[in-house]
Amino acid sequence: IGCNALTELVSMAKKKNRTESEAALITLRDLFCKDLLPPVTRPLRYFFEHNNSNTGKVNDRQLVGWLIEDRVRRSLSEYVSALEVASSDSAVPHHKDIAIGCVRELLQSGRLSSSSSQEQMHLVSLLVNKLGDLKRQLCGQIIKWLGEMVVNGHISKSIVVEEVERFLYRRNVSRRAQYYAIVFLSSIVLTRKEHELASKLVTIYLSFFRASVAPPEKHDSTTSSLAQLGTG
Repeated sequence: IGCNALTELVSMAKKKNRTESEAALITLRDLFCKDLLPPVTRPLRYFFEHNNSNTGKVNDRQLVGWLIEDRVRRSLSEYVSALEVASSDSAVPHHKDIAIGCVRELLQSGRLSSSSSQEQMHLVSLLVNKLGDLKRQLCGQIIKWLGEMVVNGHISKSIVVEEVERFLYRRNVSRRAQYYAIVFLSSIVLTRKEHELASKLVTIYLSFFRASVAPPEKHDSTTSSLAQLGTG
């Protein structure tokens, strides 16, 4: 697929016409999962991220390759942004469900690693945010999907825990959403070597408990201070 065609697909994914947008979202999902994203040991780079210290030894073919890679990298970033918008489309549930499914499959493809942290963190954040969705069935699915990704090594435990922690301390998060977040955290299985993560989880549980039992007049200030403690 040419760079111009890729750019056109990304533009189509952002359209208000849901039919065109859905087709583009699905096509881009397949392209990134199966063809465009390199193995996790080789993250996509922007043009300026390549080592230019030996510019004299770089041939035209390499430069063209770097340019194409740059276009793919930028398209991935724009695609993730389009998924964020579509996954919040409460007016058309089907459109929203397709976007959330694309987020899930991108993460499960195993093509995004911590070396591509910007896009991976963004996608993980999108899924975690859906723990606050009004559809209970979707919340249950998110817990299951995140658990499977952690077990299969598609995303690291620490990345998910950090995102769930941030989600817990947001001011507009409902009690039900917080419940789902705690349920997910409690389902994470740790090994004997993961001492730091275990300590992190205990800190989250204790601080969240203190915030939950604080008197109403102190709840906001307590939550705020504990959020700073948890993310510090």
